Amino acid sequence: MLAPPLIIGAAGWSGGRPVGDRKLRRIGELPEARTRPAPDGPLVAFDVFWQSFEENYPFFSAKGIDWHAVRERYRPTVDAKTTRDELFEVFSDMVRPLNDAHIAVRHGDSVFARVRPGTTVPTGELDTKVQKFIVERALKDARNLQEFANGRITYADLPGGQGYLRISGFGGYAGGDTSYASQLAQLRWGTPAPIGRRRPARPSPSPSPSPSARPRPRTSDAARAARSPGCPWQGGVSRGPGMVRGDFGVPPYGPG
Repeated sequence: MLAPPLIIGAAGWSGGRPVGDRKLRRIGELPEARTRPAPDGPLVAFDVFWQSFEENYPFFSAKGIDWHAVRERYRPTVDAKTTRDELFEVFSDMVRPLNDAHIAVRHGDSVFARVRPGTTVPTGELDTKVQKFIVERALKDARNLQEFANGRITYADLPGGQGYLRISGFGGYAGGDTSYASQLAQLRWGTPAPIGRRRPARPSPSPSPSPSARPRPRTSDAARAARSPGCPWQGGVSRGPGMVRGDFGVPPYGPG
């Protein structure tokens, strides 16, 4: 008996509306094609690269890109003798017109990435300036202002029982320490605590605490109203009076 399909979310958004969903259905065994050794070579790599975008990238129409025309233009430039360096250049040229900060082509130490023209790439200096502006203008009447994860996450209680959540980026949570354990420790420190538990000292960059000894912050008024699972620390919108509004990142973290 087949299991019901699982909808894993919209493939993208355009004009405030979802442009597609992906439905997954569990099967009893791998298809035969998945049990045979996969073909290899530059042409196969090209076809996989093109097909992956064809099936999953939702913004070709919005960006005015004819992806099939891209294939017709670039596939003749690839053959069995095409080198990895040459293939890197071909792939980079194919996605260059998309101007999408969420796309990167990597080959060894070489990386191609591009943002939309006119986009201000976030820096530490810009993030500090934006954070200062928000605190002085939007949070001047807020209570319980707290910062977590090297200042990348800010929370405050607003008048009227609302909670404010700002996530300025999806990295840099442990400063210059980019290890997974250190960044995870900072995020765990910023998750909700049971009511009445006091916030412990901020963790050092390493190592990550064990699950049984995870330090947690003091629960705010909005978090008390919301409780888990809709608490503001999880990026959700809480129920009842503990509603959350937030700023989730700065360009180029928006679509495309």
